[in-house]
Amino acid sequence: MKRLLPLFIFMSAALAACGSGSVTPVPVIQPGTISQPTVPAQGITGLKVAVGAAVLDAASGQGSGILSFSGAAGLGTQTLTVSVVSAPAGLTVQPGTPSSSAGSVGVALDLRASGAVTGGPLTLKVALGTQTQTLSVPLVVARSTDLPVVGGSTFKPATSTTCANGDVYLSAPVNAVMEQRTRLLRLNAASGTLDSFDLKLDLTEGVTSQLCTPSGELWLSIRSDAAQGSVIAHLHQDTGTVERFAVGATADTINNLTRTPDGRLWFMQYKHDRLGEFDPASGTVTTHAVTDNAENLTLGQDGDLYFSRFYTDPAVVRYDPASGSSTILSAGYTNHNLPRAIVQTQGAVWYVDAWTQQFLRIDPASGKPVVVSLPTGATPGELVAAPDGTIWVADAAAHVLYRVAPGSTDAVTVPLLGSSSDGPRALSVSASGTLWYESSGHLVNQQ
Repeated sequence: MKRLLPLFIFMSAALAACGSGSVTPVPVIQPGTISQPTVPAQGITGLKVAVGAAVLDAASGQGSGILSFSGAAGLGTQTLTVSVVSAPAGLTVQPGTPSSSAGSVGVALDLRASGAVTGGPLTLKVALGTQTQTLSVPLVVARSTDLPVVGGSTFKPATSTTCANGDVYLSAPVNAVMEQRTRLLRLNAASGTLDSFDLKLDLTEGVTSQLCTPSGELWLSIRSDAAQGSVIAHLHQDTGTVERFAVGATADTINNLTRTPDGRLWFMQYKHDRLGEFDPASGTVTTHAVTDNAENLTLGQDGDLYFSRFYTDPAVVRYDPASGSSTILSAGYTNHNLPRAIVQTQGAVWYVDAWTQQFLRIDPASGKPVVVSLPTGATPGELVAAPDGTIWVADAAAHVLYRVAPGSTDAVTVPLLGSSSDGPRALSVSASGTLWYESSGHLVNQQ
């Protein structure tokens, strides 16, 4: 019962995003804002510009973007002009006619490609009267693959993982129809085709998490009510067989399967509040007691493990897998904060607070959470970090992504491919930095 509160909070936030109300953010240790949804545009007095990325569909050669301007005296649809200074080779960019909405002026960008286009910024010039400003707009090139119909409906993944060879594996939610949750989908990078593996799960079983090792081995955590309880499983891709390993999680659920560079597999055990480790070489299972509903285990780019705890003294916990020592990074107050999705990159910890619907960064100097500004009404969810430090944040309510570039603390809004109104979900990122997500029955990859 103690895990019902986070679910209630998540559902309440989702309903609010759908129009049933709004969530009022609660301050987290008096956070300071380190970025703004709109930034002053130097060169035009008082002008603020909300810059989102432009997204190009590699298959159709078409794409779009949107800019929003506000704050400057004399700003209007007749006084503002936007022109193109430069764009990547093979790409034509046409700014649309300015339009007015809610005190701001918007300009849509129409993108047309002739041949292959590599990613790179668009450079634009904004003019208002005699004042001008140069503006850089990120360009995202995206591709999609249609997902198949399984069990009477399009396959909807809950998680994805990428392998070193480029293959992508997708698993369905544990409450999906049996035909979906007992099957693992694979996008074969070499052929570009989809195939699947029948995991031969029982009626009450489902995949809760998955990972791919550097050598390409696929490991799963499986929730089960069988005598062994929930297990760690190794999928042998050459034969399609599934080898199970009991970890002592009878009448319990394990999740967040995570691998450290020494080859050990780590997981969270829910009901008994344990951090578990499994050594595939020896078969040894070791568990460590953790307190206060630990979840959201992930490996930081610094080599340490990170997980969240909540209810009493909400925090992000840093765990050293070599020494077994823990460091507590406070994430707010009881009944006010609920740290969930976590990444560690750029020398800092970043996480989502599911209670306040905020995206935060723990400042390395002060050790305190600091709010990273997102657009009004944003509902941040999943987080992933690319090897170069790029952070991607999913907003499944607004159907957009937010991107934080390496070395930056500014979140840029990135529309979904085709301006989809579904997802994004099941985010993962490859070793080369390619982002994968599912939306409207399509598996999308972009950089």
